[in-house]
Amino acid sequence: MEEKQQQPEKAKILVVDDDPGVAESLSEFLQEEGFETDFATSGEEALEKLYEKTYDLMITDVVMPGKINGLSLLQRLREEFKNPPAVVVMTGAASYDGAVEAGKYGAIEYIVKPFKLPEILKLVEKALKIKKVEGENFVLKQMLENYRASEELVEIMDEEKIYDLLVESSIKTTFADVAFVGRYDEKNKKCIYKKGLSTREDIDPEELFKKIDFPFIEGYFQEGKIILFSDEEVGKVFLDKTPQMGITSILMVPLRAGGKHLGTVAVASLSKVNKFTDVDKKALFLLASRAGVSLKNVELFKDLQKVFTETIQSLVRAVEAKDQYTRGHSERVAFWAEILAKKCGCSDEMVENIRNAALLHDIGKIGMDLSALKKSTALTEDEMELFRTHPEVGKKILEPINFFKPIIPMVYYHHERWDGNGYPEGLKGEHIPVGARIIAIADSFDVMTTDRPYRKRLPFKSVIHELVDNMGTQFDPQLTRIFLNFLVSDEGKKAIKTLLPEYYEENREAIESFTEESLQRILQEKYREAESL
Repeated sequence: MEEKQQQPEKAKILVVDDDPGVAESLSEFLQEEGFETDFATSGEEALEKLYEKTYDLMITDVVMPGKINGLSLLQRLREEFKNPPAVVVMTGAASYDGAVEAGKYGAIEYIVKPFKLPEILKLVEKALKIKKVEGENFVLKQMLENYRASEELVEIMDEEKIYDLLVESSIKTTFADVAFVGRYDEKNKKCIYKKGLSTREDIDPEELFKKIDFPFIEGYFQEGKIILFSDEEVGKVFLDKTPQMGITSILMVPLRAGGKHLGTVAVASLSKVNKFTDVDKKALFLLASRAGVSLKNVELFKDLQKVFTETIQSLVRAVEAKDQYTRGHSERVAFWAEILAKKCGCSDEMVENIRNAALLHDIGKIGMDLSALKKSTALTEDEMELFRTHPEVGKKILEPINFFKPIIPMVYYHHERWDGNGYPEGLKGEHIPVGARIIAIADSFDVMTTDRPYRKRLPFKSVIHELVDNMGTQFDPQLTRIFLNFLVSDEGKKAIKTLLPEYYEENREAIESFTEESLQRILQEKYREAESL
């Protein structure tokens, strides 16, 4: 048995003219030509019909009594409708200028009264062809925006940024007034508000979220359905089962990834005309799908970061277990390096890499005989040569692990000097990676403020003078100055008190009396000495 071919949908046309005879007769003529038609005898009546029904074309008179004439009607279409119907205007000779003005508001064609019916038919067919192209372009533009946002979503590895882009793109692609994202809390069996955005000052997305009946929503999603309700049906999604906040249309899709339910994305419209369609449903579903994958990737990345962190901690413990004098050294170096990286304006990712590199800066010592380092006397040349291999050994330990690639140069070069007299490669100045330069300062500061087998920790004033004296030789002068400014601050003094409590008590007076003025005096003294040379 042959299937019946689906008949093409008739184009819908609205005829508007304050002369009922003209409006009705033109409507009937177009109906006989195979179109679906309605007519209105005022701008106000036309607007009500446009709110209630979607039309492909409107044919309207320009001059009409009342507050809404033909031009006002076109202006309302342009302001309120995201995808308005095509417009052909009818005009008498006296209102020709009005017809030209109507073109500025988007009218495709005009026809001068009186006209013959076949003439209007040609204009209708032309206008509908233009409307078809415009409609296809509208959908294409909507889908391109959706695709752009979807591609951007899969690149983001920050949960909050995913939510930000998701609500912003949801509004852009569906022309919604409000959007929000809720994340399903599996432990407590409820949906938690994460992010919202509203184009309306009178609508708070979080307040809207609180009114949603999520058990009803989850039931819908479990049945494989997407929620797209308009008008009175909108009330179904609310706890009291009545429409809220003037919402005329609501669209809700699930956030999923790998078969796991993660939450929901919702958009709402308060417009009488811009109600959501199947195109909007597909667009939002695609966005939610991409966001779901990104959120799942973030979870996986966090799990990997946890393993990464645990690996680093294990390696640090393995190094420091060999020497009681260096226990806690790596964590302290990481602390000072992280602070200095932040003070230098490094990105969050760079700060994290510098911190991890600082934790592992001595990883090369893990396979070394460290007994020589415990001597109370100076190292021999052979012992020093062996010690200087630990950056190279550290590099070889870390190289096989992809996670460590960004931090390997910092670990490898942390004993280079600003003047080029360091090791392992004698790099100079800014050829040394900035992370390695930061770790060098943090490492030296911790060494000077803690006991070692060959000497006791240095007094605070001596530490400051050592840092100042080695600016431009051992240390990057600009980074050193930033670190010194930190030590002058209340924040720096508090950090020393917290991290080095015994040292702080021994040097309390020197630390608390260290000010910007005293730092300036020390620096000026250094500059005078340099000039005298």
